[in-house]
Amino acid sequence: SSPPSRPPRRPPRSTAATPEV
Repeated sequence: SSPPSRPPRRPPRSTAATPEV
């Protein structure tokens, strides 16, 4: 009874809070 392994939730690219350089 294990839940399906879902991919990690990624934050939106257009976010100043998390600048992905």
